Amino acid sequence: MHEAEAAFRQLVADPTAVPPLDEGALLIAAVATGADVDAGLARLDDLASDAHADGRDPAGLARHLFVDRGFAGNTLDYADPRNSFLPDVIDRRLGIPISLSVLMIEVARRIGIGLHGVGMPGHFLVGVDATPDLFFDPFHAGAALDAAGAQDLFARLQGPDAAFRAGFLAPTPTRQVLLRMLANLQQTYVARRAGRALGRAAPPRVPRAAGRRARAGGRGPRVGGRVRRGRRGARRDGRRRRRRGRTHRTRAARRRVPVAVELMGDGEEAAIELPMFPLGSALVPFQVLPLQVFEPRYHALVRDCLAADGRFGVVLIERGSEVGGGDVRFDVGTVARIAQSAELPDGRMALVAVGEERLRVARWLDDDPYPRASVVVLADPEAAAAELAAREPLALAFDRVVELARALGAEVPDDLALADDPLRAAWEALAMAPVGPLDVVAVLGAADAVARMELVTAALVDAAELLELRLR
Repeated sequence: MHEAEAAFRQLVADPTAVPPLDEGALLIAAVATGADVDAGLARLDDLASDAHADGRDPAGLARHLFVDRGFAGNTLDYADPRNSFLPDVIDRRLGIPISLSVLMIEVARRIGIGLHGVGMPGHFLVGVDATPDLFFDPFHAGAALDAAGAQDLFARLQGPDAAFRAGFLAPTPTRQVLLRMLANLQQTYVARRAGRALGRAAPPRVPRAAGRRARAGGRGPRVGGRVRRGRRGARRDGRRRRRRGRTHRTRAARRRVPVAVELMGDGEEAAIELPMFPLGSALVPFQVLPLQVFEPRYHALVRDCLAADGRFGVVLIERGSEVGGGDVRFDVGTVARIAQSAELPDGRMALVAVGEERLRVARWLDDDPYPRASVVVLADPEAAAAELAAREPLALAFDRVVELARALGAEVPDDLALADDPLRAAWEALAMAPVGPLDVVAVLGAADAVARMELVTAALVDAAELLELRLR
């Protein structure tokens, strides 16, 4: 066993004990990157010594760290794993909410200020032991918030219709902070197509305290960080129809299970009923989709999917929000299947799904208890000579995007290569390149395989032109 992994296991072995937050966070980095824990502790000591004069109170410490010293949220590459590793956060002065919060909490502890983590779904904060209504947001320049301000932040991030509970601002135990850091890292590695590295690098699970059960909760970062799409696509017809399909209850689970009911539409294509997950980003076949779920209706969707075959549909939201309902959706998307799921201690459910095939919505069903639709699955044909010929210009355009991304400082694996199969190569290129969501919808909606590949090539050429402008 790796020495750092053994140390981490020992640190968290007793579920009734409170592990040291600084050492736990540094050991997570040590398992993954080989970082020196003692050196990391010394760096925190140095930061505390430097902060002592200016940071005699929480507000002063926040100003010192996130204004004077320049620690900041990495808004350009949120999904970079280094944002989660405390030694890298200290070196680069960049992080995500939870890692920057750990930094602030541990520096504060060293100078006699009592702070604690606050695991608000979707955005980690820092609370003040002596002032229950005072919070700090390290990701946003250490901004000070009261409870109303934290609730406003939650609404901005999750949508105005997202249900907020006072318990979201309760102190998060150290053990749960470490669990959340590990969950974030797992999603980051999957999103960057580094699942094999995660298998080698991820520390063991943190044993939960007796009597505590991890539960489900919020939506996480979008796939790949940089994978975004852009221009046109099919529109839904705006009509919402009542559900005609069937469900059944399993005797063991005693809950609704979606049934792939065969429904014959007006044409010759057969449709199936699927649970639907409208999102603010588009998904394509073969793409990995990490999700964090906190809305009750999507908890029900996930439970029902896991009780059945794990499939659900993903469509892009045309207008509206992911949270609360009332959105307008595109009618083309992708069938996804849940590959991994885990209940988190802060009220979220973490999922990893993988896109399988395109879909077209034949009709939208009632949204009770969650969005559902009758869909036609659109399978890709076997690649023929025309598709093989279309792969070459697509691969050249993709290689140009990769070359420009590297020139701009993006970390791109040296062995990155598209699949030999031309249709799969097109989906992989679309998932990995900085292409906007409406361009993805246009590709998903194109009936002809060669036409889809040509649309992907055109989107890659456009993306390369934009990257070239940034180099000038």
